Amino acid sequence: MAEKNLFDDLDPVEGPAEIVSEETQVAAPSANLFDDIDPPVSPEQSSETESEQGVIESIARGVGAGFVDIAQGVVETAGAGMVKSGLATPDFVDQNAVTESFEGLKNQLGFTPERTAGKIAETITNYATPGLGVYAWVSKARKVADTVRKGQPVISTAKTWFGKSAEKFGRSKVGQIATKRAAGRAGLTTLGTGLADVLVSPSTNTTLADSWDAMPDGLRTESEQGLIGKELASVRLRNKFRLGFEGAMFNLAGEIALPAIGGVVRGVVGSEMTGLPLVARTMSKGLQALGNKVGSVPFIKRNLTPNGSTPSEIATAIRTTEGMNEAAEASALRTLSAYDSSIKKAISFQRLTGRGKQATQRAYNDTMDYLTGEMSGDAFQSVYKSKAKNAVDAMRAQIDDLSTEFEASVRAAPNLDNAQQDLLLEQFQNNQGTYIRRLYELHLNPDKFKNINPESMPQFQRARDQLAGVMQTRNRQLDSQTASQQATSFINDLFDRNSLSATGLTQEAIERQSADALAKGAEQTVGRTSLFRLAEGMLKERSQYLDNAPILREMMGEVRNPREAFLLTVDNMANTKSAQRLFDSIASSGQQGRPLNFDEATSAMNQGGRPFAINGNNLTEDQVWALERRLNYVKMGEMVEGNPFGGKYGSLSGMYVPTEISNSLTTPGRASSWSQEALAIALQAKGLSQMTKTVLSPISQVRNVISNFFVLGANGLFGRNMGVFESGTVLMANALDSPEQFKLLKALQNEGAIGQNVQLRETERLLKEQTEKGASALLNKAGKMVRKTPVVGKTLSLMENSYRLGDDWPKAIAALGEKARYSAALRKGGVEMDDLELEDVSQELLTGVFGPAQQRNAKRRAVKDALVSSGLASRSSSLAGTDFSNMMAVDLVKSTMPTYSMVPEAIKNIRRVPVVGNFISYPAEVMRTTGNILGRSLKELGFQADAKLIAAMGEQEAKTFARQVRGIGAERLTGLGSSTFVAPIAIREAAHTILDITPEEEEMLNQNKPWYAKGNLMVFLEKPDKDLNAEAIDLSYMLPYEYLLTPIRAAMETYQAKGMVGASEAEAITAMAWEGFKKLAEPFASESLGAERVIDVTTRQGTTKTGSLIYDSKSEGLGDVLSKSMTHIFGAFIPGIVENAVTVKGGEFKQGRVLRAITETPSKSGSDYSAAEEAGAMMTGLRPVKVNLGKSLGFSGSEYAGARSSAVRQFTRIADDNDVTGEQVVSAYIKANEARRRQQAALKLKIDTAINAGFTQAQIYQTFKNTGVSKKEVANIIYNRYVPFDVSRSVIREVSNEVNVKRESRILQSLPLAELNSARISFLNTPIVDEERPSNVEQGDTVEQSSNLFDDLTPSPPIVVPPQAPAPQPTPSFVDTATSTVSGAVDAVSGGAGNLLQRARTFAPSLFGDPKNQDIIDRARPPGQ
Repeated sequence: MAEKNLFDDLDPVEGPAEIVSEETQVAAPSANLFDDIDPPVSPEQSSETESEQGVIESIARGVGAGFVDIAQGVVETAGAGMVKSGLATPDFVDQNAVTESFEGLKNQLGFTPERTAGKIAETITNYATPGLGVYAWVSKARKVADTVRKGQPVISTAKTWFGKSAEKFGRSKVGQIATKRAAGRAGLTTLGTGLADVLVSPSTNTTLADSWDAMPDGLRTESEQGLIGKELASVRLRNKFRLGFEGAMFNLAGEIALPAIGGVVRGVVGSEMTGLPLVARTMSKGLQALGNKVGSVPFIKRNLTPNGSTPSEIATAIRTTEGMNEAAEASALRTLSAYDSSIKKAISFQRLTGRGKQATQRAYNDTMDYLTGEMSGDAFQSVYKSKAKNAVDAMRAQIDDLSTEFEASVRAAPNLDNAQQDLLLEQFQNNQGTYIRRLYELHLNPDKFKNINPESMPQFQRARDQLAGVMQTRNRQLDSQTASQQATSFINDLFDRNSLSATGLTQEAIERQSADALAKGAEQTVGRTSLFRLAEGMLKERSQYLDNAPILREMMGEVRNPREAFLLTVDNMANTKSAQRLFDSIASSGQQGRPLNFDEATSAMNQGGRPFAINGNNLTEDQVWALERRLNYVKMGEMVEGNPFGGKYGSLSGMYVPTEISNSLTTPGRASSWSQEALAIALQAKGLSQMTKTVLSPISQVRNVISNFFVLGANGLFGRNMGVFESGTVLMANALDSPEQFKLLKALQNEGAIGQNVQLRETERLLKEQTEKGASALLNKAGKMVRKTPVVGKTLSLMENSYRLGDDWPKAIAALGEKARYSAALRKGGVEMDDLELEDVSQELLTGVFGPAQQRNAKRRAVKDALVSSGLASRSSSLAGTDFSNMMAVDLVKSTMPTYSMVPEAIKNIRRVPVVGNFISYPAEVMRTTGNILGRSLKELGFQADAKLIAAMGEQEAKTFARQVRGIGAERLTGLGSSTFVAPIAIREAAHTILDITPEEEEMLNQNKPWYAKGNLMVFLEKPDKDLNAEAIDLSYMLPYEYLLTPIRAAMETYQAKGMVGASEAEAITAMAWEGFKKLAEPFASESLGAERVIDVTTRQGTTKTGSLIYDSKSEGLGDVLSKSMTHIFGAFIPGIVENAVTVKGGEFKQGRVLRAITETPSKSGSDYSAAEEAGAMMTGLRPVKVNLGKSLGFSGSEYAGARSSAVRQFTRIADDNDVTGEQVVSAYIKANEARRRQQAALKLKIDTAINAGFTQAQIYQTFKNTGVSKKEVANIIYNRYVPFDVSRSVIREVSNEVNVKRESRILQSLPLAELNSARISFLNTPIVDEERPSNVEQGDTVEQSSNLFDDLTPSPPIVVPPQAPAPQPTPSFVDTATSTVSGAVDAVSGGAGNLLQRARTFAPSLFGDPKNQDIIDRARPPGQ
């Protein structure tokens, strides 16, 4: 039977489950507690509650009301001002009517929050929205003022009067003075928020002074009752100014308090006098030593670290290379998006010849002609207008920019001499604005031409003649026959016919051999291929023959699609540029700046080194054997004389590199077989199911943003200057308007920090799984076709970009924050972080004098080297040419925020197991980044200026800088503690304090969580009513660090529960460890979304993990079973946004929550849905669950009844066996009763919790009706008296019948009734759990129970319950020993450890979210303490 629980927001089991006991057969209630709706509320109950609105519903209504309040406040302010100043008469502006109209509008829209939470949401929306505008205005003004102070030109990017006014203020002298210091900015925001509050406050709002006597009387609002005209206007304006003044004072208090608190934390925690930096240094060194030790284990290093076996600098360079390629692709796609939009509008609105595909192809042809210079810009614009021309110009500009950067690739090409390089560069320069790659179907889709003889194509003769003419034009000495022969050979070469015939095999023979091999089960595999491509064709002069032979281009299937040509051109240029840099950096990594020869490499290896590149030329056979067989080196292809780059691996071609580097630069080929095909399809299905439930779910979108802001908090980046608004300008920056922000954006892209959303990238990788051919390839193509459909494609793109933005935006904030605080720290040490880039010293070098510029460069190098050697910066330069300040900030972001490119290899491999794991990369990244944040904070907190830093900066400056770094460490460590431990508990405690939740009610919530929520942090949203019904939320879904804390809480909850039901210490500890391990492994080992549905309808035979019924094979036909099974599986692929309208439950399509709310369709059990509550869930990411203790206890009773019967049947089966002995029968009876008593103990725990929380015994008895648990049995459980079960009369009769009637051979001729009765008496009236009597059980109460073993005898008289002796003290346990050992070790270090241990005992339980866990420590405490 499935486990039951307290929450009813899941699918109910369709139909009752039958539970049969030894004595009675009763119909149990539904086997699942989750029915997604509230139970009906009686009038008596509703009158006692605060409101019928749900909390989340009320919050949603409050947000809507807040926005209406803003409009109401603005209109009321304008109206009152006009009346007061005489610009309008009271008759023209009826102020009361204005207020009534807005209040009526809120009523009509349903924006009427009734709960406290909703009213708070209304106030926050009313005032925070304009407040954010004020902060954005001040931030914009400061940015402009800083630019002016630096003497740089201000480029206006504002498009509204609001933004333009901020820019104007920033340019002014007053603005430059006011925004320069924090105090000035605080004054601006205080004044601005005060004025904003005056403007947006509705007349219905009151001040705190109206309800708080401690506030000044002058802030109390005046009554408007009975006032009209100017009197009303005067009172209304005065009240608004009171609200504005109050808001300004609160803002000022925050401006003063927050920096002061931050300063105290940085100063106190970071001060050497406190001793904390010394402790931090010790801990940092210890963690680093431990990490190095663990990381040196080959298996762990290879599979569980971001770099694997690849050297760190090479792994970083590879990630940068990938980031550069992806950044170029993303930029190209954005450019194409603008082109697509403009060209479609041009086709729609201009009178072009033809429609549909004809018009589109004509537009594509004209675009290609314009891109290649065959059509003028004026001509193109005359047809397609300026917007389309601007989009195509942007495509040309991006190619031109890459062409300029490509110059370095040409100069570095090893197989091109200077003359060839100059010629190619001249070609690129001459083609500026017209260079673009030509595309041919012959190359893109070679299978289409595989069986085609070009000479049989209808265009062949004309193409041959045209090409022959071109050849004769270029070589006047060619006669017509020779030219024709050369043209024929040229065409055959293009179609690869000559090379095919040279094999001596026909095409049919080759295909037949391949088919035969596949039919026999052979797999076609290819070797490892390079991850990075060098487009050697780009460094070859473009064929003039093809340029002047359009008929031949037609034969080759020239693709006149500017989109594909543009993408291919950008892709080739970007990949070639980045790949060449990568290969060159590895090849030049040796001390000589080149690959080492064999002798140099041998010397380096003898000294413990492992060279990255060894020259492969002129090696002896023995040397080759040693490199390949003994030293694990791999040759990177061969040098190719005709290849301008030297070969497929550029400057590494023909060189030997370590196997670990070779593996990181290449990828293994995929086999083509039915098994690989099945795997690819399964992985695609896994990826699709993951995408539908996250990226395509509005609630998941919100949770994605919120969780990333908790990561920001964990890095100590919350604060006034966290760059919330500036980060937006970074993500939208361009090189012309925002050069500084654009540099940071390029750094984030090129270094692989953004565009790396862990969940989204994992899903994308799964969806791209395919073999070269087959169904998986077709599915991939189908997915691409779906993306091209107008509505679906745009929706997918919008939600993917939104999900990606939820990750990129916080990372941009983090990069700005890290850069800002390290810049400030360096500035106080006399160094400008943005001034660490080397300047041009060529002029000074010509003079031969070590001039000022070279001196500045020397200091810059020294500072950067010192930062790297101290561990604050991970490297001093980047393959992408990123400047040092941005590189250091971005490296910190990648180290401390989840990033897909940093996911270890083993996790990526688990991702490719189709049946297990959902988004396994994210919890793995949370674990990695949490450790990195802790390690980084300790490193910073214990930072000291070493000799190298002092030499670079100066002693006083270096010490000042070190003090600032310790402050950063204090911020980061405090942030980690707050986001991980303090904030979640503070949220729960604040909510429960406001709601007056008792400890007993908290215990009720914890004990009745569903099995999958064990260890999760649950919070009440309302006070439970008299029937203990309430709403609650699970915070763990949006708190990223719950992945680490939930297993700990689950383990502690399990240990506590085991202890309460009388389990032994060893059993409790084992269960605790196992539960913690299960919870920790859950993301990696749980069933994947799609696989779970398949298992539900197969292995679980039509039942979900939670016990919900999908189909009943006994009562339903095969057709219904198959239909429901397929529908249930299909439900895994319904997007979250669609599930609001249509969902799948019980194997059938049902209306979703939002659709039920709109159509006012109640749930299956009669509860109503609210559109406001659904909107609130989508806005907050919180889905409330209904807590119903009555149902929970009822299901627990049904579950107990089934388990009880199972225990009895276990004894019966053994007693009925012919080969069983008397001792075995008695032992089985004892074991069955022990199991039954444990089951009663678990049920008693829930009953006691309900009673302690306010349930009466009458309610308890009522709850257990029709569950299979009698009132007498419930009473015994309440009074903690165990009554063993009776041996069934039918069992005794069956044994007798086998001996006397059937004459079967048995060891026992009859059951050992006397021994069984003695065993029964030993159990009779013993406590179910060893604890003191509950306060509600009076001494002398009677409990009716049977005193005889046999169920056909008359029960004995009632037994009087005697006073119970105190429970014995537990024997020394594992926890006793562990605590004692830890105490002794700590005492040996410090005499004050006793107090420290006591504080830990008090603090640790509440830290993990459950004060009840103090019991665990108390049980481990030695007697007398």
